[in-house]
Parts: sequence; C-alpha cells; structure tokens
Amino acid sequence: MNRFAVSSTSAQSRKGPEGHGQSNERCCICIEVKPGSIAIAVFYMVLYSVTAVLSVVVLADGDLQRRFARSICFHMKSDGECKGSDVNSYEKKVQILGGAGFVISVLALPVAATLIYGVLKIRPCLIMPLFVWNIADTLRDTICFFTVYKLWGALPEYFVPVFVVTFFILQAMRGYFISALWSVYRQLKSEKRDMDLVEDAQQDIVDSHEHHLLVGAFSEKTF
Repeated sequence: MNRFAVSSTSAQSRKGPEGHGQSNERCCICIEVKPGSIAIAVFYMVLYSVTAVLSVVVLADGDLQRRFARSICFHMKSDGECKGSDVNSYEKKVQILGGAGFVISVLALPVAATLIYGVLKIRPCLIMPLFVWNIADTLRDTICFFTVYKLWGALPEYFVPVFVVTFFILQAMRGYFISALWSVYRQLKSEKRDMDLVEDAQQDIVDSHEHHLLVGAFSEKTF
C-alpha cells in the first residue's frame, strides 16, 4: 500500500458521520474542539486585558492604593487597629501585587493569541504555551491556597468559605480548560500528520510523472 492510500485511509477513519473530516470530539459542552479552544483563548485575552487595565489603574492612583492598604490592614489585624507603619507596609504589598498582575497579564496575552494562530494554521506545537500556562497557574494557586490556609486563624470568618469556594471553582475551570487544550492538541497533531502524508503522496505522484516524461523523451531521441 502506497503512502497516498495510507493517508486516505487515515483521513477517512477520522471523518464524522457526514464524511466532512470533522472530529467528533467536543469541548465547552457542545462546541467542537477547535472552535472551543479559540473561545478559551478569547476568554483569557479578555480576562487578562481587564486585569492589566485594573493593575494600571491601581498603580497610577496613590489614594486607591492607600484605601486598599487600610482595608487589608483592618481585616488582617485582630484588634482592628492599624498604625501608619502597618498601612505603609500593606501599601507596598499592594503596589507589588499590582505590578505583578500587570506583568503577568501582558505576558499572558501573546500566549493566548498563539493558541488562536496555532488552531487556524494547524500547528500543534503552538497549543502548548497556553497548556503549560494553565498548569503553572494551577500549581501557583495551589501554593497560594495552602499559604493562606496557615493564616486562616487571623482572617475574618466570612473570608474563609468565600476563598475556598472560589479556589475550587477556579481549579475546576482550569482543569476543564487543560483537558480541552489537550484534546485540540491531539486533533491538530492528527490533522497535521494526515496533511504531511498527503503532501508526500502528491510529491511522489509528481516525481513519478516527471520520471515517465523523461523516460519517454529519452526513448524518442534514442529511436
């Protein structure tokens, strides 16, 4: 069996019921894998764009930083009394968090855009940046969760259940996104392999045709 037959068989084996070569895999409940992965990328781009804007607003507004610092200090202090030095310390932490949020958001935007380009151009390797980014986010949030867990005794009572529920919701979303990205990676890799097989088979046909033409021309000259 030649490579063209192999590629045709491989491509047909992945066709859907209508025979249009579409995968039956789904993500985002009812959306196919590729459109679903693009939707995930757009979601991340919107999310990190908003985060970057909010970070800039916080960094540019000294009064807002001061109010955030006082609010955090008030909730973190068991007696509710915040000295000027305490507020200054928390204000610096707010600035650090705002700067870190801006840097992370700016770095995440091209990572999400890379996913869209990879899906449209059928380049499986370009799915990996956002896939790895989600895994890193999951590990980072898990570390933050256990770090905050050690401080639960000093936190307000209403904060703990809200924090726990939010953490598990975000982790469930990231787990779902990781699964969807892995699905689109496998699908694109399969499509890329089929395309390479077809291109190789077509090149073999062209080479064979040119060979026959050269042989025919040589035979005519000889006789």
